[in-house]
Amino acid sequence: MCDFHRNQIGRIERAEQTVSFDGLLQLSYGLAVSPSEMFKLVPVQKRLPAKKGKAKEGKSKPKTVATKRESGL
Repeated sequence: MCDFHRNQIGRIERAEQTVSFDGLLQLSYGLAVSPSEMFKLVPVQKRLPAKKGKAKEGKSKPKTVATKRESGL
């Protein structure tokens, strides 16, 4: 009906394989739903994950290195 093998559909359902936009259109046609309804089923994270290795702004001051002249050596 939508030219996908049942094994391939299983891999897509388990998020082991991604699907192209054209593939999404084929799947929505085969399931008799609109593509927008397919996107409504995708879970959305409430917050973006924090980036690792970067300090939050305003929380810490950047570290400075004193030169020989500034340190009195």
